[in-house]
Amino acid sequence: MPKTNNRNWYDLSRKSIKAVYGQDWKLVCGLIAATSARASIQANLSLARKAYNQIKANGTIDPTTFMHSHYLSLLHVIKTGKPNGRKCNALYRNLIGKADSVPVDIWMMRLAGLTTKAPTSKQYDWIESTVKIEAEQLGLTCAARQAELWCQ
Repeated sequence: MPKTNNRNWYDLSRKSIKAVYGQDWKLVCGLIAATSARASIQANLSLARKAYNQIKANGTIDPTTFMHSHYLSLLHVIKTGKPNGRKCNALYRNLIGKADSVPVDIWMMRLAGLTTKAPTSKQYDWIESTVKIEAEQLGLTCAARQAELWCQ
């Protein structure tokens, strides 16, 4: 059974990001989302911090210091202000306080009993829909329900 105290994960994370990064907090949320693919939370935060520091120092990021996929995602954030990709966009939306999204990553897939590395569009839709229905039944936001499940 999920721990209900994890429901506030996004709210608490957003508050911490704002406290540390001030006016750049949305940029940092985008960087976190962009580097979230196939990364632990610790690695994800380290990569986002490295990208942020490079952007502040040089106005851009060094392609030799990131995996190619992360580099491309980070460039998209720099150019548009938002990450690309369904999961990264959902994560970004939840981090900035738009609690209507369900990021479906490998951990959500495992929870749903799936063993592939990435969901198909149909699998993503199914997990997203299930979480949204559960959230509504429990009187929660999608972000709160997803965090509750993801943090178990």
